[in-house]
Amino acid sequence: MQIKWKTIWSKICLNWGLKVLALVLGTLTFYGIRWATGNEKEFTIPVAVDAGEGIAVLAQNVEFVTVTARGTLDDMLKLDSSQMRALIQPREGDPDGLPRKVVIGPRDIEGAPNVSIVKIEPNDVILTFDREIETTFLVATPTTKGRPLIGRIELEYSPSSVKVAGPKRRLEELKRSGLDSLQTEAVNVDGRVESFSRRVAILPPEGTLVSKIEPSEITVKIKIVRDIATSRFEDLPIMVIADKQVQEQLVVEPAAATVTLEGQPALVASAVSNQQVRVFVDCAGLDFSEARDLDLRVYIPVQEGVTYRVEPERVTVRVITSPNLEDSP
Repeated sequence: MQIKWKTIWSKICLNWGLKVLALVLGTLTFYGIRWATGNEKEFTIPVAVDAGEGIAVLAQNVEFVTVTARGTLDDMLKLDSSQMRALIQPREGDPDGLPRKVVIGPRDIEGAPNVSIVKIEPNDVILTFDREIETTFLVATPTTKGRPLIGRIELEYSPSSVKVAGPKRRLEELKRSGLDSLQTEAVNVDGRVESFSRRVAILPPEGTLVSKIEPSEITVKIKIVRDIATSRFEDLPIMVIADKQVQEQLVVEPAAATVTLEGQPALVASAVSNQQVRVFVDCAGLDFSEARDLDLRVYIPVQEGVTYRVEPERVTVRVITSPNLEDSP
């Protein structure tokens, strides 16, 4: 059969302008879609394992993977790594204690809608399974960080014990080693002046992959106890700070004052033991052609944690001039 090239060519050339336009539009559309959906971003996400009922993970060599997602700019901006994870559900999870390699695929990535997962590093994890058991652990007294502005802390927490589900071999090892309590997140009390309460998470045993901690949080009530000590200094002489030429001529009425200190016991005790409380009136540069009522000032060796009260708060300062002595007749 002879090919009729002339007929074929005539058909190709038929409406050639529309055909070229369609080809150009198709090419532009292809590259436009590729450009719009070609945004890529990397996320580091945790690896979770659902081994099935009655089975727990004894060992896992990879805890985080880095995934590369591709999609539109709008979809990429909506992704939140804190809401993403790689959830592995192996078909075989025999609790035989033998390691096995499980591949991580794009379908295992959760929390990444409307985007394509184009790369996972590493793309596999080695898992070892064991029977799952549940046991009870006490909750250790929560730790604190920082210090309150004034006073000390007392705390209460509940509940005092939690149930932990995890691999039988590892939990039994922890019990045999004497570990019977779990730590919690630290409670920040720095700068606090009022009592408050916080929910804090229970921390799993170090080096142990637990399936569940119930409850996962406890309530901690922090009470700020203000220990206040009081000390009273009576009949403290009032010192005068003034220019030398008039200092000896100034008199203060009354000449003594009483100072009461309140604050942290250790700081108040330090001031008492060192006898460093001073009362003075500042007269430097003042004109004393007439008597003046001035505020008393108090010096204490600490600037924070101690307050004072002085009585009286104001004194009268005046100049005494010696009378002229006349010769007796």
